[in-house]
Amino acid sequence: MDGYDKLKPYGICIHGCVDGFSRCVLWMDAWTTNNDPKVVAGYYLDTVERLHGCPERIRSDAGGENRHVEQMQLLLRHDHNDRFAGSKSFLYGSSVHNQRIEFWWGILRKQCVQYWMDMFKHLKNEDLFCGDYLDKSLVQFCFLDVIQKEIKDVAQTWNFHQIRANKNNPSGKPSVLFSLPQLYGAEDHLKHVCPASLELCRQECTPRGTSSTCPQVWPTGLLDNLDRVLNLTNIGLFSPLPVVRSKSEPVQKRRNFDKSSEFSSRMYFVKKPDVAL
Repeated sequence: MDGYDKLKPYGICIHGCVDGFSRCVLWMDAWTTNNDPKVVAGYYLDTVERLHGCPERIRSDAGGENRHVEQMQLLLRHDHNDRFAGSKSFLYGSSVHNQRIEFWWGILRKQCVQYWMDMFKHLKNEDLFCGDYLDKSLVQFCFLDVIQKEIKDVAQTWNFHQIRANKNNPSGKPSVLFSLPQLYGAEDHLKHVCPASLELCRQECTPRGTSSTCPQVWPTGLLDNLDRVLNLTNIGLFSPLPVVRSKSEPVQKRRNFDKSSEFSSRMYFVKKPDVAL
């Protein structure tokens, strides 16, 4: 498991996990942070509950955001008696040697993230994004749910496409390799977990939330800056909301926002084609 920070300068933080044998993407989430250990632990526990078991071993880098997952993995594996039970069930290593997830970041960038990097860079070059808290909040408000859906689509497409064999892994679809390893001469290393321990771990997690409009994230008065929201959304991805003003009401301008109409007419971005791996 690992975090992906290419969109972090714009307020979008991605975190994911890939199974080592099958190369199946177990979770892939975008949120306002990937450094909060309680949020990362929430991704881990959601996957454990969905799969009805925890992994035999987990590998990650030594970042502080992984500490909660380490302690939860050790707790859930405490009563097992296999050779990787207890303290051996969590492995730290350098990020560059975490090959499965590092390879997948390249796939994600090519299929999804590069587009958003280019678009946000264009906003910055046009002086429509300065990187402060409010600008990041506006990007999160407008685009977080869209990016989350896209990376989920890329992950799902990856999990159901045919991958080639290498010297350590057979050919097949990652979802089938993960669910039915016996068909490929491998063992299922998913470990049963105690419900009581799982519930105890859940108390130490912070839910990611179900929408980018979560009131825990957006500051009070954010929508008072609706003009800036409209400038971000007026690029062909969303339909701008109508704004009604009286003739005597001044239009608030910030930096080069008086050029918003020019910016809108010069935008050359188009909707991306469907993901194809």
